[in-house]
Amino acid sequence: MPTHDRSELLDAIEQRLHDLERRRRRLELGQLVSGADDGEADAALDAEEAIILGEPGYAGLMVAEDDGSDRRLSLHRRRWPVGLVQTDADVSRLTRELDARISAFEPWAGDQPVSRARVAELLRTEPDRSQREAAWFASLPLAASLETDLQRLMSQRNHRARALGFDDYPEMALPMDESSKLTFLTLGDEIEPLTRPTFEEMLAWMRGQNGGATLEPWDIDYYLARLEPPVESFSGDDTERRLMDLTGSLGLDPAELGIVRHDAGAGSARTIVVSAPDDIHCFLTRRDGAPALQENLAAWGRALHAAHRPAAVTWTSGGFNEAMAWLMVELGGRSAADATWRSWCSVWAVRRTLASSLFELLAYESPEADLHGLWCEIHEHYLGFPRHPERLWAVGEGYVSSPLSGANLLVGRLIGAQLAETLVGKAGADRTTSLRAIWESDARETTEELVLRLTGRIPDPDAWVRTLGVEIPG
Repeated sequence: MPTHDRSELLDAIEQRLHDLERRRRRLELGQLVSGADDGEADAALDAEEAIILGEPGYAGLMVAEDDGSDRRLSLHRRRWPVGLVQTDADVSRLTRELDARISAFEPWAGDQPVSRARVAELLRTEPDRSQREAAWFASLPLAASLETDLQRLMSQRNHRARALGFDDYPEMALPMDESSKLTFLTLGDEIEPLTRPTFEEMLAWMRGQNGGATLEPWDIDYYLARLEPPVESFSGDDTERRLMDLTGSLGLDPAELGIVRHDAGAGSARTIVVSAPDDIHCFLTRRDGAPALQENLAAWGRALHAAHRPAAVTWTSGGFNEAMAWLMVELGGRSAADATWRSWCSVWAVRRTLASSLFELLAYESPEADLHGLWCEIHEHYLGFPRHPERLWAVGEGYVSSPLSGANLLVGRLIGAQLAETLVGKAGADRTTSLRAIWESDARETTEELVLRLTGRIPDPDAWVRTLGVEIPG
């Protein structure tokens, strides 16, 4: 296909996909505000996207043997098969069914129904270990109802990927974000030994607090919460002022960003980008405490990233959205008083994500097998927990609606931490200039160049580990 005709075709497809994604995010925004799901509307959007991706001229271009060095075309060719699988009628239907089942689930702790927020709060604050254990296993009924159908969904994704010429779904999906199985496994091999000393230090302290007894999954958040800074130091009512002050210190005018701020009350902070950079909604939680502040900083970082992306950009690789979230947490959440807590929370979060992501990647190799043993083996090695007969693997975060997203999260944290390590100690024009470069229209390429120039490697797990020390730079 001539270059001019190809460019016009890609322009038209990108515009249609952008318009569809804007309507999808608008629907998501309405569902968040109203609390009601609209499965029929979701299904209609998936069907419309499938039609766009199946346009004969576009589909032919995606499989043609021509100039693979064209970056724009290459990005389309990486995204296209993933879109085909996600919008496949059977895959789309089962994904929506499982999502609806997850949304409708009401957990029980002991003999009483509780909200998911209450389950999380019990795991953080309940001194009675038996009650924390009951809260941990509150999702068992959901896991039991999901397990067989989730395995079927993974098999369907594999089947559709193989029909497109790939070995399995991960081989097809990871390159969309310029990653691969080998890249992720190599990254995991580097992160595990680098984080183990800090992780073992954390576990040793917790065992001491636990009277030397074996630690269980329902103990970790409880003991981490014992190290949190005083709640009054992080008032939810003070959140917006903190964010605006930090944004101003980065050389950005909050009034000119066009980000719509919402009060999420005691709910979770999150960002919904309806149409970047014109329609960005950031929901900020009013909960007190350092974890809520980190949640708000991360949501605001994602919103800032979206505000600095041109409308035509619909693709971002390497977990870059997460990198900007992590950078904001690092820039706005550091203090000497909470250094140990921050360090241990970070190591715990990354090792937990690594374990969950590795399990998901390996599960796709044989989704029809009994995956409980694989789950136990990985969690025993990476998190140190004894094996339990209870089967909870199917409630892993994102396995249904955000498959293989953990790898991007880890890469994003590494990039964000490298940037933070470089920028936290800077002040004035030097820091502002570097941050402005990060948020230019070609943000991903600009920032990778910045990281490469400053550290010599992308990503550098050692740089991430250095940010976990109790010594505060600057």
